[in-house]
Amino acid sequence: MCVAMIESMAQCSTPVQPGAMTGNTDDVVSVLAPVYVTLPDPEFVSWLNSNGFSGCMNGNQLDITCSTVLNTTILHIQSTNITDLTGLEYFTNVTELWCKENSSLI
Repeated sequence: MCVAMIESMAQCSTPVQPGAMTGNTDDVVSVLAPVYVTLPDPEFVSWLNSNGFSGCMNGNQLDITCSTVLNTTILHIQSTNITDLTGLEYFTNVTELWCKENSSLI
């Protein structure tokens, strides 16, 4: 039996077979359901849609469980009219952020 915890984003090394659930609490299998946050800046929404995150977007909402969001390490948000980076905090693996030539963020 495989237990995948949402908190640790653990991967199952052994898939759960159909009918293998016994009703025991050891049979817990968690699947990340989309969790959306609203992004107030339409320019940031547009930038995300144009730079590889369109599959994580639903209108102006960002799915913070999206693997692209979770696995991104570098963001180059340059020369835009973005004024509000609300939602950036969910890119938890970003180690490099470039926001040059964005006078509206100063």
